[in-house]
Amino acid sequence: MSVAFYRNRLNKDTKKLGKFSKKIKEDLQENEVDIDVIFEDKKEKCLEKLKKNDTLIIIAHGDDDHIYHKYDFKNQKYPHHQTLFSQDNVSELAGKKVIAISCRTARNLGVIACENVGCKVYLGFYNQIHFDRKDGKYSSKEYVVFLRECYRDTFSGVIEKAILEKWTFNKLKIILGHALNKVAMIKAQHIKRNNKVSYKNNGIEQALLAVSNVADNIMVLGNSQEIIA
Repeated sequence: MSVAFYRNRLNKDTKKLGKFSKKIKEDLQENEVDIDVIFEDKKEKCLEKLKKNDTLIIIAHGDDDHIYHKYDFKNQKYPHHQTLFSQDNVSELAGKKVIAISCRTARNLGVIACENVGCKVYLGFYNQIHFDRKDGKYSSKEYVVFLRECYRDTFSGVIEKAILEKWTFNKLKIILGHALNKVAMIKAQHIKRNNKVSYKNNGIEQALLAVSNVADNIMVLGNSQEIIA
């Protein structure tokens, strides 16, 4: 069985978040566990490489019905997105085990993948993976960094251990949710102890709620007892 990370290259924020996949690859190689990190400009090359692997860990923008190779933020009225997976090619997930670190794909795309085309298991998020907005407005740099570090540190540590120890998807869901809340709380307490003004002015309490919302809305579709490997 083989594991591959798809690390989005064409959107700056997900590209930065996905850097943890490189560290996991290096760490696992020391334990004689080989994984692939797919980091390509061309969507077709990515899809071809993904076909060769059994467990796909995807770090990219998403919505109810899509995982994006490139999300077009500039043209909201007439966007020119590049779609990695949608209902048009969801059949390519047949027989796969998927971890989708993407917004909202557990609402519909993951359901279709498991119920209609034979994806073995799909771990995804029902809601947004909050990054840069607070009360519907763009937030401070500190707020963004806090959230990014919470996700990066949690995903990096938990997913690496899940691959190495061959966890079930159900175990990953439970531990990932607990770890997100724990990491966020530790980071928030550190900021509060060292700089109460920064804690208050940058909305760290609300950032904690954002992480909690993400942690509470992780879903596993399909066979939750499948092994991550």
